[in-house]
Amino acid sequence: MLLRAVCRARRWRNENVSDQGDRRAPERIDFVCSLVNYDERRGTFDISLQPDPDKCEWVEIDGKRHLHYKVGGAVFTEEQVARFATQLINTPMFMRSPETPVGGSLLDPDLVGVQDVLEELSSPLATIPAGQDTAHHYLQALGVDELDFVILSIDIAGSTKLATQLGRDMYTHLIIIALDEIGAPIPEFNGQVLKYTGDGLIAYFAEPRHAMENDLVLDCALAIRQVVYGQLNDFLQASGFPRIDVRIGIDSGYASIVTLGSPERKKEVDLIGATVSLAAKMQQLAEPGSVLVGEMACQQLQPQWQARCDEMILPGNWEYINQLGEQYRVYNLRLDDLDNRAH
Repeated sequence: MLLRAVCRARRWRNENVSDQGDRRAPERIDFVCSLVNYDERRGTFDISLQPDPDKCEWVEIDGKRHLHYKVGGAVFTEEQVARFATQLINTPMFMRSPETPVGGSLLDPDLVGVQDVLEELSSPLATIPAGQDTAHHYLQALGVDELDFVILSIDIAGSTKLATQLGRDMYTHLIIIALDEIGAPIPEFNGQVLKYTGDGLIAYFAEPRHAMENDLVLDCALAIRQVVYGQLNDFLQASGFPRIDVRIGIDSGYASIVTLGSPERKKEVDLIGATVSLAAKMQQLAEPGSVLVGEMACQQLQPQWQARCDEMILPGNWEYINQLGEQYRVYNLRLDDLDNRAH
């Protein structure tokens, strides 16, 4: 029995890795977990944790052992590796059964009540009761100014064309309904909607209590696609609206938690940094219906997800770089048998 797990570093960074501008630093160590002993009577097991030999190797630097990554060249001290391993052992984890297809945890969305919302929207100025802004309260409650996040950016493709083709009322109703349904799965995957962007939204998933955050966000992206292409579009079409397409971008890394504005005008907590910007840039690159994944997020996925990530040929004006000064890579998630689009 061989299991693979990911242990992400939280505050520990290699001193030789730059994190300035758009240079991104690796923040994980891959471990191979081997089953040593299983006590069927007590329901317990012992495992052996070793850094993945396919990706890294032990080297001696100044008379001390260091873990060196073969690709990228990141170096971790033996003390850091022990710390990461301890974090992994003490972190509650979930595992997907090998028999469960990737993306098998999709939500079964419930659109009951959407018709009621549609009927309540009697004009584009209709007032919708505002709920508590839990996303910003959560960021404030973290009590830190920087944290590791996975960012999901999503928009409705071709929304400008829809706005010109539909009347004002119809377009407004379409956007309200669509964004309400698109955002609904996010809390189910431990995420928060940070902001709405007119025809889309940006969501964040904060440092997790388990080691599979990036995989969870991909599950969330597929759940959103299931909502749109599996149910919502049929409802929109039956109600006289056009069907819609969505584009999704995902990236992972550190972001700064800042308070913007002033009490005299508007004041709110927000996330800023390369991770947030890159997720939005990738979403803009995406074709309708597709999911793009950034280099940092892809590196932290389980192997079955990584096998579905095809590197994109980026446009000439793509100027973002990784820690090595090379072009920051973007991957297209190959959906094929996972594609739930309704044709």
